[in-house]
Amino acid sequence: FSSFLSQFTFVRSSGEELSIPGRSGETVKELLENSDAGVSIGVCGGDLACGQCQVYVDSSWMDKLPAIADDEEETLGIAFKRKKQSRLSCALKWTDEWDGLVLHEAPLKPKKTKGKKPKKSSSTPSDKPNASTAPNNATSPTSPPVCLKEQAGQKVSDKVYCIGAVDWSLRDFHDFQVREGGTYNSYFIKDDFVAVIDPVKYTFADGWVERIKSLLQGSGKKEPDFIIVNHAEPDHSSGIVSFMRAFEGRPTVVCNKLCKESLEKLYPEAHPSSWNYRIVKSGDELKLSKDRTLHFLNTPMVHWPESMFTYDAKDGILFSMDAFGQHYPSSARFDDEVPSIEHVLQDAKTYYANILFRLSKPIKATLKKTLSSFEGLQVIAPSHGVVWRKYVNEILQKYVEWVSHKPSNKVVIAYDTMWHATEKMAESIYDGAVLADTSCDVRLMNIRSFHHTDIVTEMLDAPVLALGCPTMHHGMMPAMGGLISYLKGLLPPGHGKMGCAFGSFGWEPTASNEIESAMKSFGIEIVHPAIDMQFTPTQESIGDLRQIGVEL
Repeated sequence: FSSFLSQFTFVRSSGEELSIPGRSGETVKELLENSDAGVSIGVCGGDLACGQCQVYVDSSWMDKLPAIADDEEETLGIAFKRKKQSRLSCALKWTDEWDGLVLHEAPLKPKKTKGKKPKKSSSTPSDKPNASTAPNNATSPTSPPVCLKEQAGQKVSDKVYCIGAVDWSLRDFHDFQVREGGTYNSYFIKDDFVAVIDPVKYTFADGWVERIKSLLQGSGKKEPDFIIVNHAEPDHSSGIVSFMRAFEGRPTVVCNKLCKESLEKLYPEAHPSSWNYRIVKSGDELKLSKDRTLHFLNTPMVHWPESMFTYDAKDGILFSMDAFGQHYPSSARFDDEVPSIEHVLQDAKTYYANILFRLSKPIKATLKKTLSSFEGLQVIAPSHGVVWRKYVNEILQKYVEWVSHKPSNKVVIAYDTMWHATEKMAESIYDGAVLADTSCDVRLMNIRSFHHTDIVTEMLDAPVLALGCPTMHHGMMPAMGGLISYLKGLLPPGHGKMGCAFGSFGWEPTASNEIESAMKSFGIEIVHPAIDMQFTPTQESIGDLRQIGVEL
């Protein structure tokens, strides 16, 4: 991190505070190296023996880390090029799964040479984002891409630009509630041959084409040589019609066979008699210059059958289409420029839960294939949201957890109510769960107050669900029926969730049994028979409901 503050303050394990004056633009690492503080920084990778960082970790904390599953360890092993002994990654990052670091004094204070800055040790981790955390440092670029705002776009690397569009008005994305807006990302590579990666939504096509024309100035070219289409869904591909009209159909459309077929069905102008196509498959390459080659990887069902990744080997940039995306609108294009990376990671979780959750199995296979195929990966440039360049390992770690259905200590209670009887039942179950384990994250969600987008996001890592609804017209209330239908389309096989159904009724208890049958049908293990209460729960039944909360 660069400092624009007057000083840094560190707190030792003893509670002693240490303040060091800082200078504008000086990184924490440089500040420590150039001071007499005798403090070392970094993050241990879990084995305490890699020698890549100078921090000293209290080994008693390592014992608190949870065991790691075999399949998760295998994927992490590919990602970080070594077997993991814990969940603590060598990634200059903090996680919420452990308690922290003890900041010790270094064994020896750094010696200062009079009139000279101390030489930097080759074993000291770089302070540049991702320089020490890319999956294979030997083949990664020596420095990460930087952001340089220009008239037509923002630079991802020396010759790669972000040229997409921000949709500040977006609020609904096929019934996925979007609160702040979103982006349709597109990228421009300006080399001996010029390539555009992914169009934008047609409503933003005119401005996008103008940005492309601006970047072409001085290149000697009147149009891009190639437009690469990783995904045919209209929020990405529909701008291609305006693009091909603007450049009179001259650029070659690069895509896989299924994508070409989809484009032809979506857009009448996309017929091969009008457009030139270059069909690619996994393992194919496209050279843009002597030292820049694009590699292609078919990624079926991530999240459509024709989905594809494109990888720029020179700069270590993965153009990942919808994978690793978020509906996060910002004039800043990079993860290290936004006010809160936690906000972006939460939006990535919401995106995964509501669009990709059902497809966890193919995504898991693609994740392993991607990390093993593209060893120099340093930047992930998705089709929605910010570009990952500093927190690449963080988003990879999250995807490892999500595709593996890693559970949190969490219960989600979602309910609808008519005359507050089912609401009282839900609250009683909630009280029991909270009293049973104060460390458990128990969420009580009225489905008419919380959108199903948020409910499903909370359910992503919750192993236990309780769904409740009163009987209405011989069945469930409409809102619960909608949530059940939404869940059925999203829960993947082998999700490992369990739970129960509950509800109130007047003279015929049918809703809770319908909910229970639905839960069974999409693989939720029923841990308690459906619970019915006529009209309103009694004081005695409230005690029973609290006990069910304890069981959950």
